[in-house]
Amino acid sequence: MTTLARDMHNAIADGLRSIGYADELLREKYDYSDLPVVAATAQSTVHRVELAAFAQSPPSMRNACFGVFTAPDDSPRHVEPFRVLGAPAVFALRPDAGYALMWKIPASGEPTVHQRIDASDIAETFQRNKADWNPQNVLRAKRVTFLNDAPQLDFCDVGLLPALEGQLRDKLYTRLNNITLQCEDRYKEFYQDAQAEEYMVPLFRLLFRLLAAKLLADRGEQSTWRDLNAQEAISAVENYYRSSATAQPALEFEPVQNVAWKALHDGLNLQNLSVETLAHLYENLFVTREVRQTLSVHATPPAIAEYLIRQLPIESLDVNKRIVFEPFSGAAPFLIAALGRLRELLPGEWSPRDRHDYFVHSLMGIEMDPFSVEIARFALILADYPNPDGWRILEASAFEEASNSEDSIFTKCLREANIVVCNPPYGKFDSLLRQDLGSDTALTKEGEALRRILLTTPDMLGVVLPRAVLDRRDFAPLRKSLADSYTNISITVFPDVAFNMASQEVVVIAAHNVATDALPYSFAQVYSGDYKRFQKTGDVSWRDKIDAISRTDDDATLWQTALKPVWDALSSNQALGEIARVHTGVRYTTGSINQNISSQPKSNFVPGVHTVRGYLEPFLIADHQFLNTLPEAMYNQSHKLPWRLPKVIVNRALLSRGRWHITSAVDVEGLWAYCQFYGVWPKGDVTVEILSALISGPVANAHLFEYPSKRENQSQWIKRIPVPRLSTNQSEIITALVRGYASYRGQWLAEPRRGGYLAGRCLELLFQIDAAVLEAYALPAELERRLLDAFTGQKRPGLPFDFPGYGAEYEEAKRNLQQEKAYRSTVERYHILVDKEFLSGLTQEETDEQEILSQQIDRHNAPFYEGIFDQMDAKKR
Repeated sequence: MTTLARDMHNAIADGLRSIGYADELLREKYDYSDLPVVAATAQSTVHRVELAAFAQSPPSMRNACFGVFTAPDDSPRHVEPFRVLGAPAVFALRPDAGYALMWKIPASGEPTVHQRIDASDIAETFQRNKADWNPQNVLRAKRVTFLNDAPQLDFCDVGLLPALEGQLRDKLYTRLNNITLQCEDRYKEFYQDAQAEEYMVPLFRLLFRLLAAKLLADRGEQSTWRDLNAQEAISAVENYYRSSATAQPALEFEPVQNVAWKALHDGLNLQNLSVETLAHLYENLFVTREVRQTLSVHATPPAIAEYLIRQLPIESLDVNKRIVFEPFSGAAPFLIAALGRLRELLPGEWSPRDRHDYFVHSLMGIEMDPFSVEIARFALILADYPNPDGWRILEASAFEEASNSEDSIFTKCLREANIVVCNPPYGKFDSLLRQDLGSDTALTKEGEALRRILLTTPDMLGVVLPRAVLDRRDFAPLRKSLADSYTNISITVFPDVAFNMASQEVVVIAAHNVATDALPYSFAQVYSGDYKRFQKTGDVSWRDKIDAISRTDDDATLWQTALKPVWDALSSNQALGEIARVHTGVRYTTGSINQNISSQPKSNFVPGVHTVRGYLEPFLIADHQFLNTLPEAMYNQSHKLPWRLPKVIVNRALLSRGRWHITSAVDVEGLWAYCQFYGVWPKGDVTVEILSALISGPVANAHLFEYPSKRENQSQWIKRIPVPRLSTNQSEIITALVRGYASYRGQWLAEPRRGGYLAGRCLELLFQIDAAVLEAYALPAELERRLLDAFTGQKRPGLPFDFPGYGAEYEEAKRNLQQEKAYRSTVERYHILVDKEFLSGLTQEETDEQEILSQQIDRHNAPFYEGIFDQMDAKKR
């Protein structure tokens, strides 16, 4: 390093110290790894930055603020290796040119120059930016806070940290999984008949302890451990954390210990990985699917744990009354998130020892699975690295005793805690356990967990529950109790994709009695398509707040959707069940599917539909199969339904997890439908085309999306779809449009080579059908647009072409429809005048009107006739 380079380096270091980066937050020649996905025996790629500045200790990508290095030129390629450091900005020193460049590092794409700093202006630059560049401000700006209180720094990309942690978590998971497989293979070389349940948990304990040893060695806390053999490393880490006396034994087979330690020792560098990343990793890597099924547990994603904790105004409580209890703790995801939040709120002058003692006092959990208890303790050890053990994670079942037992560990912890946060197990109790719990026990485990927590009414409550808690009748007393106990309630619905092992939406409930907002009831949702964005930015799909909720003597309404104003506006509309009959298709009780469904005509079989894909499209059946009609094969009486009459055929299973759940086809051929479909028969003078347009449109799909079932379109909800009262003219237009769409689509199926033109006509008519139906609902323009905006970015299944959403093309089609309607009115009026002219004659005013109408008709038809005339002229020539 030249003298000028050293002077610039020292000036940057002094500038960082002057704005709050104490010596323990500055690391010279700091090494970090990018953990490439390669063979388990390969080494990580280790990078070095000349100087790194951190907001907290121990250093990691989560609290990295700035990096400093010397660059040969101003190319961004020299900055790229520093992305994995985790700092939002790095200073590239150019001593040969007499300046430094401050580079912004985005979550994706090339780094960009934020500003140029002359060598003589370095000290002044740091003083000018002290308010923005100080450690705590940069830390808050770079993290996803899930609130709108983070400072906005133009060099901080809030998506950088989630992107890096997600990538590294995935890479580390892959690497550790490969190491696990290596260990299994080595074990089976000696014990070929061994079953996984005999050795997997001890193997997980072994990997867990060796990983902790590797972390301490890489961080420099115990650098001499790099020279230990596997057995010495295991003993060292157990002694360091004073856990060898109480912890269950790790796998004691030395050949496997040696394989594991060599793979971890030679192939990983954990210097810069955040302990939160490692801690959250354990729950997914070391808790098997079998354990989850047995205990009815499900891993809580880090983003959701952080989100819930930050919905609670913990800072409003006295520093000594922030006692956080996590029952059903598993790997303690909420305690880890709470530890991070408590750390932010503590005074900066507290020593590491004082902080650790405070955390141990403030955090506690219970868990019935012994290995999960060990994982939780180690996860907290890592989250408070490098401090020793002492965490209060008790091995106990929350449901081991009746809720009125004062000696229950669960009850004692509830009484001690000010803040209770958890993701309880879901599902029903087995009959024997239910008998032991008492008559007041809730129907489900999640319901009983919430009931017991509400008996003590902690100052703050955060819980993750199935979406059904907001609607299901058996939860009504709990909704009422929650509303009676807390004046501030936040409800956020997350999609099932948020939980790896979940098959339903979940709801995050945060409640407290701190007066923080004039609108204390908050509702938010994250849609499936927005969940990745939520992980990166903390942004929900929508949020609304109100000042009061509706209550009855035995229930409270804790949820309203983004489209509630739409449903309020349509609340007086008739329901689909008033204008149509909805019945499930035929179901067979004997024989296989192949015996009852045929692709070819057979005796006692009739044309029908069995599957959605390839057969059901909006407004028409693209193809058909043949269904068995023998009464003795039937499960019920659905074969007696009037299948030969005109009807609409509707899918029963959801078309997608997005907002487009349902579509329907017109059938006038007498097709039968399998039980994967509903048959919908019109009442009165409603046409099947109108029914199909109503069921396939945005109102019906938005309506079904907001009901709790996420597996199928239940007939009870279909019958409740609000429908408009149509005028004769509206009925005729919608019927004609649907028939037009079916005609063009039929031509397309018959002549695929014309698909380009016919696809455009079908899209135009589809838009016009939706527009005509929406016009009949007569929603205010703002509500109609809100409804359509809810479908932004949503793929519309079942269509033979891409659906572009309700943007410019829709608006153009809507205008064309209005022009067609105006033309239709013009023609009708013109014909009335023509008839009157021959019957009784016209007044002068009517004659003038007739002439104007004739001109309007000619202008409308001119483009069509011009094409014909051009073709005729061409033939003459």
